[in-house]
This record gives sequence, C-alpha cells and structure tokens, in this order.
Amino acid sequence: MRALKAVLRIVAWIAIAFAAASVAIITNGDAAGEPTSSAAGAGAASPSPAALAESPTAGRDLLSNGDFSHGSGKSPDNWRTGGWKEEPSVTSYDWLHSPGSEPELIVNNLQANDARWLQTLSLGRDGIT
Repeated sequence: MRALKAVLRIVAWIAIAFAAASVAIITNGDAAGEPTSSAAGAGAASPSPAALAESPTAGRDLLSNGDFSHGSGKSPDNWRTGGWKEEPSVTSYDWLHSPGSEPELIVNNLQANDARWLQTLSLGRDGIT
C-alpha cells in the first residue's frame, strides 16, 4: 500500500509539472543578464489553460482553478510558486489576468533555477479526491 501511495504521488507531481510547464512562459537570462524568452522561438501556440485543466478521461477538471481565472494580488487561487532557489533576485513570478485576455502564469528566471507554479492534487483509489 505504501508503494502504491508513493507511485501515485510521483504521478501527480509529474502531471502537475507537465501542466505548469505547458502554460508558463519560461524565461532565462542570457549571457549579458538580459531576460530572454525560451517560449518565443517555439513556433507553436500553447494550449489554453482551460484546455489543460480538463481531464483526458472523464472530462473532470484535474486542477482547481486550472484556467487561472480566480485569485487576488499576484497569485491565482490554489496555485503557489516553488523553485530550487527562492530569492527574488533569482526568479520572479507573475499572474497576468487583464480583462478580455486569457490569464497566464509567468516564470522569469534571472539566473539558472528550477522554478515553477504548482498545485497539489490528492489522489484517492478512484482518482482525484
């Protein structure tokens, strides 16, 4: 039973990391210290947050507030930031939510860092609880 719980926890973190990476605009500093966008040259449009929030199996939302539509200040409800280095001089996080435009989560790495927006999911025997 412990092994099953550990596997489910790992699968949940992988799913969260994939969803967050798919919707975030990841930027890294160039050699001169100026931020550059790694998503800008990708050439392919990212899926909308609403499309990523939908479960591929039952059509249920896997993420709470998966479309980033609710929140206050600089953070959408039920989302938090995390990174290897937590200093503001290393990474900044933004939540763009202007009226009339699709909400976005931004991760701007000014130095090398493993940074992300994330959300914890609880998996029960029958899926998300």
